[in-house]
Amino acid sequence: EKLLELEELRTNYANVKQYTFIILRIVGLTSETGKKRNGSAAMANLQHETGSSGAHAGRHPVCLDGFPGPMSIKPINIQVFPESSSRSFSVGIGRQSILDEDFNVVLIDNNMPSSRSCITGGAARSRGSIEAMKKFVQNHGQQSKSMIVKLTDLNMARAFNRVACGDDGVCLAEPLNTAFQKVARRFPKETDDRMIMVKFEPHRISEDQFETKKSDKCGPQRHEAVKHGSYQIYPCALNQYLDAHEVRYADVSGNQKVTTFRQEIFLDYGVEESIMYAKHAVVLGESDRLHPSVLAAVDPQAFWSAMLWFESFIQTLQELNVSAALIDAWKDLGKGRTSSKQHFAEASTNFNFGPTVAKGPEENWGITKSKDLHKRIATDFAICSFEAIHVAIVVSGMEMCNVVVLNLDYYKGHEMDNYLQGKKKFYELMRSEREENGYDVDPERLTKLYNRAMRSVGFGRDSNVCLPDAERTCDNCGKRSKKKLMTCARCEGVSYCNAKCQKEDWKEHRNTCSRVFVQVQKQMSKMGISSPGVTVKAAMYPSGSKALPTMTGMFSEVSGTGSVRILWCPGSVNTIYLNEVTDSTMTIAEKEYSASNDRSSQREIHFRGFSDLSPTLRFLVCCGPLPQLDLVQQCVNEAIFSCNGTFHQLKFPVVGFTALEWAAKKGNLDIVNWLCTDGRTKDLIEVGCPVGWAGYTGQVEIMRQLIRHGADPSKTDDVFWCNTPPMLVAAQNGKLDAVKFYVEECNQDLGMVDNEGKNILKHIEMSQNWREIDNHVETHKWAKAMLKKQKKKGKRK
Repeated sequence: EKLLELEELRTNYANVKQYTFIILRIVGLTSETGKKRNGSAAMANLQHETGSSGAHAGRHPVCLDGFPGPMSIKPINIQVFPESSSRSFSVGIGRQSILDEDFNVVLIDNNMPSSRSCITGGAARSRGSIEAMKKFVQNHGQQSKSMIVKLTDLNMARAFNRVACGDDGVCLAEPLNTAFQKVARRFPKETDDRMIMVKFEPHRISEDQFETKKSDKCGPQRHEAVKHGSYQIYPCALNQYLDAHEVRYADVSGNQKVTTFRQEIFLDYGVEESIMYAKHAVVLGESDRLHPSVLAAVDPQAFWSAMLWFESFIQTLQELNVSAALIDAWKDLGKGRTSSKQHFAEASTNFNFGPTVAKGPEENWGITKSKDLHKRIATDFAICSFEAIHVAIVVSGMEMCNVVVLNLDYYKGHEMDNYLQGKKKFYELMRSEREENGYDVDPERLTKLYNRAMRSVGFGRDSNVCLPDAERTCDNCGKRSKKKLMTCARCEGVSYCNAKCQKEDWKEHRNTCSRVFVQVQKQMSKMGISSPGVTVKAAMYPSGSKALPTMTGMFSEVSGTGSVRILWCPGSVNTIYLNEVTDSTMTIAEKEYSASNDRSSQREIHFRGFSDLSPTLRFLVCCGPLPQLDLVQQCVNEAIFSCNGTFHQLKFPVVGFTALEWAAKKGNLDIVNWLCTDGRTKDLIEVGCPVGWAGYTGQVEIMRQLIRHGADPSKTDDVFWCNTPPMLVAAQNGKLDAVKFYVEECNQDLGMVDNEGKNILKHIEMSQNWREIDNHVETHKWAKAMLKKQKKKGKRK
């Protein structure tokens, strides 16, 4: 009832009308292809034959373990397993969480644990299967009943099944073959009265919980999703599966009329297991099964593990001297894997996830032994992965209104379920609008549909996370503090003075204590009126006169005196939002956050095209966030005339950037070089802190160019974070290369302090959660080591 896809059977075998599946084994095939299949366990419907005449007359459709698609087999080549008079065993191999090195191996006898053992280290599934079969032989090998053992390892299931049929030449790859042979010599053999069957049963692929069941049907879609980069693998956020991984994928090849978001859960046993899987398959003479299109259908768990440990898996195939065509088939998936990572990075710009979500399986996804932190990080991955596949669909040119979202039943009642239900609703609204109007929905309308969909499932309500200065305001009593308050450990969305306030607020907060809720609120707040139905790109502006962004986006800039946000809406009205930041005690990160959320002192400037802006604003904007060198060169004289000759005093309102500072900050090298060499603008090199702003965003090459043109690398002012030394600002922003440049090429003192006596280490530690941010950790480590070295050197002197 599990393994055959009924719809596919209807297509291939027109006469099959009723489905009663039984377990069986294939024997006695004489062709070269058939000999490889002898001894295979299978499932089939034996009540109906496939036809009454022709080549398939009197045959039955069967599905073999380890081979794609149903085969047509004669009754004489079928051994039926006597389930009514048999005993059933199964093997479970798992751990408590992703971080655990100990795996529990359990042999289950008719749903009751028969024996337990524990193993540590790599290739746990292969070693665990051998260990479990050893216990099976010791405890149950002498029974006279027919017995079936269900293994989650396809290689092991096929090997032991052949041993049970009397094949004495079965081998596995070293170093596990020695242990396998010891068990194989004592493994019970079949007799006329007793049948021994070892059946493959995928572990936690969750087909019985999935709306589109059966691996045969989903195999091609898995393969196509990887090929086109429309898949994501990440840790599971469910309490019962903290040791598991999830996969989200969608076939965007265009072969399907409807694009379906699918989801699966599987266990990964590490890179050693993936390597051993390939070795076992080759030694068993089944290297054809390792072709990605085949593996995706017959053993999805092994397929996803191979994608997770891609480089090591391909290297193993090369060492095993398999066919070049097989290796090339895997290498072809490498492009999709790269695209998948790019889509994930692009999607993460819409959320405030931080660098932790950029980590992979080699770093345990950034997860620690804290269950709460595990679930929080895994939830962030789940949200970002869904959005990444959304990006892949947009990039592929597929119709977003033809998207269907499927979700595992396990998630019912989970916070992710609301998020996915909201997405489902969004796609349904898009579909109905297009069917009604007959044309694509415009971005502004998409925004309204998205907000309506999310509000229908509980998002869009007021939340403390979207308020200005939320980290310093108690969500219970409303008091504000000069210091950051403690946040809710589960969602990080609200702050409290103390445990008492948290306890008092729980009745209210429990309704929105959700990591998903917090992230969606941040996204909706950050996006303003832009839409997730359109790919929003942030901080990806080319230098020089390149094409302007063609999609809606919100571009934010912040300084020590204020912030500017530019809502870019091609073909519509664009808006510049100006906000002053008056609290000089805020850290850089706090000012950036306040600038993104505070609307209290906001001024707005609307324009459809650059010609609608004043010459000075046009000049400044085209030097900075929307770089257009040709337009800058055209309007420079007009901008100078508008300033009545005081061009060096021309700065953007509120944020106070000069044209050169903004170009340096945004990394627009062509514009920087032109401004520093043109006779009308070269005096800007002496105004403000262009080197400091380049260092603030880590633009080391621009820092070098500016210094060559005579800029002072130590210069600071009020706009530049209230006269903070540039090197300390770069450190606070985690720009290690810029800090090294200040020390090694500008000979600045790493031990310098600011006006309050804070050194470089204190500035790095001012960033929230700096220990979880790779760039900050690396900068802190380097600076600490260098300061220690300087201290020792001073003592020797």
